[in-house]
Amino acid sequence: MSSQSGEEEAVRRVGAHLRAVYHGRQTPGQVDAALSAAVQRFQDSRIRDFVPVLTERHARSLLDRAVRAEAADPGPARQPPDAVRDGPDLSAPPGTDRAATRFARIRTALRGASPPAASS
Repeated sequence: MSSQSGEEEAVRRVGAHLRAVYHGRQTPGQVDAALSAAVQRFQDSRIRDFVPVLTERHARSLLDRAVRAEAADPGPARQPPDAVRDGPDLSAPPGTDRAATRFARIRTALRGASPPAASS
């Protein structure tokens, strides 16, 4: 068995393991895409002994980031009320506090008043 085929077999085992670990949180296609991106990252490494381990770590990092992003995304079930979502455009100009502007917009919508005009 050559070193290349041993590495390929190790990466296949990593893929099977990651698909099992992320079952229900990521699709097999998403796991395969992360694994492929990780393999690409270490494609030109001169020392190949640790490529399967590094590949697994990088793929896990990508998958964990995707899981966290999906958890942070409010999705359609948790969207803000129409008054907040459809209110006037109060997007802050560059250099202003966008969080404060968004907070003011939400606070105003919850009070039922007209939101203040955006400053120039």
